[in-house]
Amino acid sequence: MSCVLLAGNMIKQLIPLCALAFLFGSPTFAGETMPAPYAKSLQSIFRQAQAPGMVAVIVNGERSYFAAFGQAKAGEAAAPTATSLLRLNSLSKLMAGEILADLVAQNRIALDRPLQQFAPPGRKVPAFPRARAITLRDLATHVSGLPRDLPSSLAQVTLGERWHWLERLRPLRAPGHTAQYSNAAYMFLGDAMVAATGTRYEALLSAHVTAPLSLHDTTLAPTAEQCARLMSGGQPDDRACTPAFETAATAGVYSTAQDMAHWMRARLKADAPSLAPIVNRNELKRLIAMDMAGRTQAIGFGWLHMRLGTLRVIQKTGGGGGFMNYVILAPSRKLGIFITVTRTDIEMLRRITTQTNALMTELAAAPLQP
Repeated sequence: MSCVLLAGNMIKQLIPLCALAFLFGSPTFAGETMPAPYAKSLQSIFRQAQAPGMVAVIVNGERSYFAAFGQAKAGEAAAPTATSLLRLNSLSKLMAGEILADLVAQNRIALDRPLQQFAPPGRKVPAFPRARAITLRDLATHVSGLPRDLPSSLAQVTLGERWHWLERLRPLRAPGHTAQYSNAAYMFLGDAMVAATGTRYEALLSAHVTAPLSLHDTTLAPTAEQCARLMSGGQPDDRACTPAFETAATAGVYSTAQDMAHWMRARLKADAPSLAPIVNRNELKRLIAMDMAGRTQAIGFGWLHMRLGTLRVIQKTGGGGGFMNYVILAPSRKLGIFITVTRTDIEMLRRITTQTNALMTELAAAPLQP
């Protein structure tokens, strides 16, 4: 499949819709096209995003539809494909949550175990004055009291360096009462799962997520061949394609639209433990930076639970490294949407989530017919 690319400034004014097709579960996408109303909605999302490229997947039960827009790499003629590589950014937390839910179900780890039990030898997890210890449940649901991020100077640090930072940190607040989005929390959650199992994180990701579904392009360390397929929005650091072991659990996973289609279908097939909520909004005093895509009603294993009218959905946003991502599932209707654009802009992402939520509402009201 290919797009008709327009030259010069016309690209920004008249952005064409690429082919959309039925996904058969192989590297080749072919078959019936997306019904026009949904194709039009996706085209509108792309046009308003003003991004060089975009890929999207709609899942309806066993059926999946793929759409590609614009350019795989800014300034080059080739359109994105279903196997174009992209960064999942914070959608990586959903896969960390999946690993955690599996380990809990297997009684290999417990949500209410203190993080201290998984600390490297000699390291101490800080505590807020007169508060209980930080637990794995707190980390997973963003109620740990840890800040959003490590300092930018420590963005790519070793395990020892980040635990050295943590030991000297004073938490922002007592755990368990206020949800404040934290990338840092998921870094330590990943460390805890590694310590609990004695297994490297990349092996946990393979065993619990990628290998069972044959997600061959979902990885922390892309090969040279996969890196050649990395989408790019044209910024200087967009084309960097390096292993992301240190940020694995919070933002380190690379994938493709094709793999994400398989992954969403698998999540929608069964009542997976990772789709369950852990803490409800009414149990918390406050939520900070948790309502990007809509009013969060509960927090789960990486997923944020909310309603679109009467429809219960779970969703997650992600952004960084030249990509913005959004995934939303309606488990009761076996519906899912995944979108990635090659441009980083927070307000743009807010618009994408609003438009995608509207598309999900349309799909749920009148699903694609088998």
